[in-house]
Amino acid sequence: MFKFGSRPEGGGGGTGGGGVDQRTGHRALSGAGLANRVLNGHCGHVMKLKTGIIVLVVVAIGLLIALFATKKQADDQRAKDAAAILEFPTSLTRRALT
Repeated sequence: MFKFGSRPEGGGGGTGGGGVDQRTGHRALSGAGLANRVLNGHCGHVMKLKTGIIVLVVVAIGLLIALFATKKQADDQRAKDAAAILEFPTSLTRRALT
């Protein structure tokens, strides 16, 4: 089995120690440490996580705004209905007297 950063079995042939990974087809350099594509994959994961968190925060803020707007509308409607309920008996009395 081939390991990244190691010389291929059978010597190496003086090409700088680069074998080809059979799974990915990428050339491995000996002593190179972590490959850039591994680091990019990790950073990409972190960026996706941050993006997801930002989207969730924006959605939560939007929902809070909608909640407060709906609550204000409901309070206004309740006040209007209470005024109409209090006015109803008075209007009946006026009609009965006329």
